[in-house]
Amino acid sequence: MKTSRLFSTSHEITLYHRIRAIHDLHPTNMMLLPF
Repeated sequence: MKTSRLFSTSHEITLYHRIRAIHDLHPTNMMLLPF
């Protein structure tokens, strides 16, 4: 379970950074996504 949770957290962080990268490339997307 601990490994599963760690994987889940890592996945969430990856998604977060991916979304941030999209925002850095296209600032207008910030108005469309609640992040």
